[in-house]
Amino acid sequence: MKDRFREQIAELTSRAFREILPEWRVVNPGLFTFHPEELYYKLETPKNPQLGNFALPLFELTKIIKQNPVELNKKLTDAQNKLVKENEEYASLTFSAAGGYNNARIATIALAAATLGAVWSQKENYGSADSGQGKKIVIDFSSPNIAKPFGVGHLRSTAIGNSLYRIFNKLGYESVGINHLGDWGTQFGKTIVAYRKWGNDSQLEQNPIKTLFDLYVRFHKEEEADASLSDAARDAFKAMENGDREAIALWQKFKDYSMAEFNRIYEMLMVHFDYQTGESFYNDKMDNAIKRLQNAGLTEISDGALIVNLEKYNLPACLLRRADGATLYATRDITGILYRWETFRFERALYVVGTAQRDHFKQVFKVIELLEEAEHVPAEKRIAHRLTHVEFGWIKFEDEVMATRQGNIIFLEDVLDKAI
Repeated sequence: MKDRFREQIAELTSRAFREILPEWRVVNPGLFTFHPEELYYKLETPKNPQLGNFALPLFELTKIIKQNPVELNKKLTDAQNKLVKENEEYASLTFSAAGGYNNARIATIALAAATLGAVWSQKENYGSADSGQGKKIVIDFSSPNIAKPFGVGHLRSTAIGNSLYRIFNKLGYESVGINHLGDWGTQFGKTIVAYRKWGNDSQLEQNPIKTLFDLYVRFHKEEEADASLSDAARDAFKAMENGDREAIALWQKFKDYSMAEFNRIYEMLMVHFDYQTGESFYNDKMDNAIKRLQNAGLTEISDGALIVNLEKYNLPACLLRRADGATLYATRDITGILYRWETFRFERALYVVGTAQRDHFKQVFKVIELLEEAEHVPAEKRIAHRLTHVEFGWIKFEDEVMATRQGNIIFLEDVLDKAI
């Protein structure tokens, strides 16, 4: 729609130049022809929108024709506005001079008519493009933790990620939405220990999410007075990683209750995912990823833990495996990136995660970059430059950052109900 106005401005300006400089094309053929297409590509957007919708800088031209840009601009503007009065097809345009910039303004009513007309005729295809045709964009967003309530803190990731998903689809890409659920890690060892100590099946069935939330908060309060609880939680998670049947059965029960709750919230938000694969999905893939890093000579042992030393890049060490053998977020994210590349061959992979995880993603992306360099991966097959952390700030309430473990959280459903 704006291209049509741009064409009109270029055509009219070309005519105005021919009027004020009739001899130029004869004396200097080919140097600057004032052809509409030549002017079309020289039009810019003014830095100050109050000056107009388009601006033509005259400095380059006035150097060639040896004229003062301000004086030439005055002549040009007068000629342009004269042509507007004489030709109804240009009635929506007005021109003004600002130093060496020739500004063009489109009447608001004309912009509105053109915009609404385009929306009406193109309907759901309005704003579409084919720039992403044949390309995939992987978007990792929302990613709440199971066994915890869906807090308002997850709203930004969910809303931003879902918007990006729709925008990229509109641009012709195939968007792949992934809900990378927090369903693995020491936190589940804590939940299991708390459930065994203070929980019961009856309470869990009646109000599963609130029960698990209360148990998690209680664990952290009790842990302050009893340090042995931390060891018990690590042991419980290690049992999960080793495939202990009772621990896995409890974890699966917590996960099933959580997914039912999450899907109800996503339905309220009209949010769609193509894959809901949590961190646990990568359990059987992590060993291969770690072996690749080891074979590439990137790992070392530090205090019994397996790490990638990133000190020379001014980043903390990327911890892959604790001394007790347990894996971490970074291990699963690195594995996830390698798996997603093999599966989707994405153009870009976006991680819509809060700004608190900035260093984490710098570490993970750097490890991928170093791995590709060590393996001499051809440039066209490298993925580190395709990875982007889409970050956003904290959601606070009364100047406090929300934290589940302290019980300082606002349930998203309460916010949605109030908004509705």
